[in-house]
Amino acid sequence: MSSPQVSRRRFLQATAAVGAAGSVGVVSGQSQNGKLVIIYDDGHDGAMSEALPVHKEEGVPACAAIVAGYTPWTRKDHDYRLVGDEIRTLEDEGWEIISHGLYHRNLGEQPVTQPVAPEDEKIWVRDNIHGAFPDREYEIRITDGEKTATAPVVGANTGENGDYLILGKPVGKSFDPADGVTERFVESEIRRSMEKSQEVIASHGIDKPQHFVYPYGARSPLAQELATEYYTSITNYEVEGLNPMTGLNPHRLNRQQMEGRALNESELAHMMATISDENRLAVFGAHTQYDDLGPERIRKVIREAKYQGIDIVTMTEALEAAEIKPKFQETATKTTTQPPTTTGSTTAGSAATTGTTNGSGGDGGEQPGASQLPGMGLLAGAAGLLGGAELARRRGGED
Repeated sequence: MSSPQVSRRRFLQATAAVGAAGSVGVVSGQSQNGKLVIIYDDGHDGAMSEALPVHKEEGVPACAAIVAGYTPWTRKDHDYRLVGDEIRTLEDEGWEIISHGLYHRNLGEQPVTQPVAPEDEKIWVRDNIHGAFPDREYEIRITDGEKTATAPVVGANTGENGDYLILGKPVGKSFDPADGVTERFVESEIRRSMEKSQEVIASHGIDKPQHFVYPYGARSPLAQELATEYYTSITNYEVEGLNPMTGLNPHRLNRQQMEGRALNESELAHMMATISDENRLAVFGAHTQYDDLGPERIRKVIREAKYQGIDIVTMTEALEAAEIKPKFQETATKTTTQPPTTTGSTTAGSAATTGTTNGSGGDGGEQPGASQLPGMGLLAGAAGLLGGAELARRRGGED
């Protein structure tokens, strides 16, 4: 009988606990004073330069929501995005890496605002956020609930009637906005964003993400269905509010922004008291690129939570405290010398037909905590010798 797999982050937690000569980690997830998960969005390097030092000083973890297709392999590839080594460092420090999509594409629906004729090669929309992107053309689906058409988007602009999308071919059908016409990405594009983002993040030697943050907080019924298929949780189904620890639906989590513009000091204190008094789960979203989220604001949020006795945990740890098992168990893939291709025609639509779709994949078992890892008695005596070698192997340092 084979022993259960342990994620890279779990392995690091276990070896850190052993190296601490019996000291206990900061995250137990066992109190009844509520849980707080802090998620830093967009993969900006401020998570490393501004947030990580504060979290280390305060002894608490966080999550980093990574836009996989914008994750450079080395610093020379991008000025302000986290690179692979930095993301692995965050994971080494006890952070959990989660997905924010492949290219931060809006996965929701946009209303069509003007009548559409079969010969039209542009459609007027409330927001042209599904317009042209530098990596490739995207296919959209236009529907009134009865008729459906698809077309590639090759550009976007603004005109006398507002925003519009430029299409690569005529629509082929007529639509009346009075019928509730909407447009969104086709299923293969949404599926690609869900699946390929997991693959790209794992290619950096990081655990395959269990959790998803909708870009822009935008979703459609199809996006929700597919995110539920691929991920253990959706962390921003709604953009405000707290979550119950009992009867929690991990795919319909409320999320609250923690920048100063979203919560003033009195509102923050009141929310922390509510989390503690009612044993709630709070998911806080954060953007280090915003002026009102610097190190002092981060420290203020953490210390308010500590004052109320709230456990600051990762997303997986919060769900485990609510007795929700991970959707899959998988260690990080071996780091390669180059990232996988994520742009161009070679990857278009591939996610619709390849890969595992997590719903019933994996062994379905619960990830063990550090005290449950097989062979911990032996590991305690050999962590100093084996820990570095095992970590190097997982990162591709040896065959």
